[in-house]
Amino acid sequence: MISTIKQATQNILSRLNWKVYHSTIFSIITFLSVIPCTIFLPERFAWENSWIENSQLVILAITFYIAIKSNYNKKFFNWIAMIAVILFLREISYGRALFPKEEFVNVFKSWDEILPMCPWLSITLYISFMVYSLFYFFKNRLCYDVIGYVKSAKIAGWDFSFLFIGIIVGTISESYLHNEPLEEMTETLFYVAFMSIIWIYSNVPIFHLNKK
Repeated sequence: MISTIKQATQNILSRLNWKVYHSTIFSIITFLSVIPCTIFLPERFAWENSWIENSQLVILAITFYIAIKSNYNKKFFNWIAMIAVILFLREISYGRALFPKEEFVNVFKSWDEILPMCPWLSITLYISFMVYSLFYFFKNRLCYDVIGYVKSAKIAGWDFSFLFIGIIVGTISESYLHNEPLEEMTETLFYVAFMSIIWIYSNVPIFHLNKK
């Protein structure tokens, strides 16, 4: 057991790559801006349809473009593009964020108000797209790509570090600190790191899988 853990650790450490790529610079800038933005920006900047949330949508749109335009491992990165779409739709509450209540701040209409004849339409379409993305994943046997990346591909050290920091600190800020600016900034850090990772793995040859 100890030997297996040791081998797995050595395998991970041997694959870590700490080079700062062009896309990694955006992750570093975002990481360095988390605390200053949390302290100094007005809380309204973290509300729905405000500056931070809208920047996240732009980042996800860029991630989609990077993935869909990849000339390497097309099917896998097409699936990544679908993940970007799912995250984008989640950020706009499956479309509800486009219908704010004029008399309230940071409050949105329910689907019963938006589509009284078929309030289930949006979530049904969203779930259908998620099901299709799963079908696409298994139809094209992309699980082998995922396993390959986990087992043997180089690891973008900086961007994965920022990605996990975004997940951990974002979860803590939402569940325990109830700090909306910190939550949204760390979520932005996650998205920027995710975008950078997709660019690196689709454009830098040493991060490509050695497929037989």
